[in-house]
Amino acid sequence: YSMCMTALVIMAASTAMSAYGAYQQSKAQQASLDYQAQVNANNATAARQNAQAIRDRADVAEDEHRTKIARQKGTAVAVTASRGVLVDDVDSSIDFILQDAAQYGEYDIAKIHDDAALRARQAEIEGTNFDAKSALASFESSTINPTFNAASTLLSGASSMVGPATQMGYIKTI
Repeated sequence: YSMCMTALVIMAASTAMSAYGAYQQSKAQQASLDYQAQVNANNATAARQNAQAIRDRADVAEDEHRTKIARQKGTAVAVTASRGVLVDDVDSSIDFILQDAAQYGEYDIAKIHDDAALRARQAEIEGTNFDAKSALASFESSTINPTFNAASTLLSGASSMVGPATQMGYIKTI
């Protein structure tokens, strides 16, 4: 009888340890998912900040390029005037050169703007993807119930002990 009782006690202890392990494992999984959610939320914030930084740098680059064009136009006028050529005439060759410089300069500015807009959009999309990953990890974490998992393990272990306990005569069947 004592050997049978010892076997049942060992089974009960094993079930209790399994239940504790299930609880701890569930808590660890929850903590890992919560961490992933926070990392992804931080990454989303960083991506949005990056998008804004791209836009800000593009604004500066556009302004710098406009200044560069204005300097080039001013230099062209000064050099042309220093050669004795009339620069105030609307139909002068310098006027056409200045118009070309302005046109190509604005084309370059449009390319700077479009490139920055594309990169900023990519960063925004990346931020949205990180938001989705964060929400998914939070949802997965919320579906984990460590107490339920431990209780489920206890019940499973207890039900597996019923057969041997009945065979050993500790449980009477009707």
